[in-house]
Amino acid sequence: MPGAVEVLIDTPSALVWSRFQEGVLDGWRYRLFPDGSAVVTQVDDPRGQSFRLSCRPAVECKILSDGSVLNVVVAAGAPRPAAPVSVDGERLATFLAEWVLADSGTPPTRAVGTSQPMPPFKVSERTGNPRQLRTQPASTGRAIDFRVAPSLTFSSPLRCDDADVRCGAAGLVKAAHTADWAHILGLSCNVTASASLQKASSQNVKRLADRLQTSLGCTAQLSNRLSLSVRANSYSSQVRRAAWDPDITYALSFQATERLSLTYASKGIRLDGEGAGLETALDGRLSASLTLPRLPLPAGRGADCRLRVALPDPSRDAVALSCGVALTKRLSLGLSTYLYAHQTQKPWQPDFTYSASWKPTNRLRITYSNYAANRFPWNRDRGGTSTSLRDGTLSFTYDVSF
Repeated sequence: MPGAVEVLIDTPSALVWSRFQEGVLDGWRYRLFPDGSAVVTQVDDPRGQSFRLSCRPAVECKILSDGSVLNVVVAAGAPRPAAPVSVDGERLATFLAEWVLADSGTPPTRAVGTSQPMPPFKVSERTGNPRQLRTQPASTGRAIDFRVAPSLTFSSPLRCDDADVRCGAAGLVKAAHTADWAHILGLSCNVTASASLQKASSQNVKRLADRLQTSLGCTAQLSNRLSLSVRANSYSSQVRRAAWDPDITYALSFQATERLSLTYASKGIRLDGEGAGLETALDGRLSASLTLPRLPLPAGRGADCRLRVALPDPSRDAVALSCGVALTKRLSLGLSTYLYAHQTQKPWQPDFTYSASWKPTNRLRITYSNYAANRFPWNRDRGGTSTSLRDGTLSFTYDVSF
């Protein structure tokens, strides 16, 4: 595929492909496997709406989402398509199907080109590591042959003094190792700066930077089903920290099925000895999240929803229903509602929360979120307080690419 990279890794299971092509187009990530199957997910929400490609080479490809067939692309001898400039998930899956089926099917206009022998693998400078990853721009000049694939050693650029030969050699290998591990772990990170609008409006706006809270969060895919997320927070000296404001949080998520996931999330860990403290690092909470079927909306849109309950006792915490909808390719809205066991809701616990997110670029996201104690009108006499837009938080998030 044009713009894709070829990935080769050792896998512990014969049921998992050790070779695939991977690329990103207009905010959507795809993985194309040797049998013509593919997976398309959103870059900023890998667990949101996804599309799956199931192909019979030279016959047809089915495009599926949430278990339903959305479209069938038939092999008709068409040439390879040009990569579209702008896509959504279904359009990208259609492009992949047209690429897989190119120059095949009926009526054949010409014989499918014979693949040429591939050069031998170029072994990297590493030795003794069974999980080696190599990437290269994918071939674009001949028909796909699912039996063989090209491969090159992956390395990252490194700035060094041209006269220092040792820096160029050792540094390049070290950078390659770091990038290899980032790919193997599926590492993704983001940097976020946020500020409370209530605090910002109480003083001069020019001092907004004095009240910023910044954080660095990373997620690693430890296996096909297990992922680890860690976030470290930093607070401005002008920010008034509460006892529950954490320095570090982490969460382990296990994808039990396509729709069901289990998450163990830590409480806030403080490094200054106040509040939670390091002794609570293992005192977390277990919850289950169920992805619901997509809710159709007018204008061809849909809402993606999840239901979350605490385990093993659902009454220990609120049952949360969270939904998100993309109004445009860059603007999305989120809404969560909470249901509590009888007479267990605390004054600071909300009936609902909401957010709006706008992406001026594929990596930068500006979000307004309101997680205050928002209450429904009929529930305010039970200890809830009236909230407004000023009780929300404005944040800027930049996605770091490896």
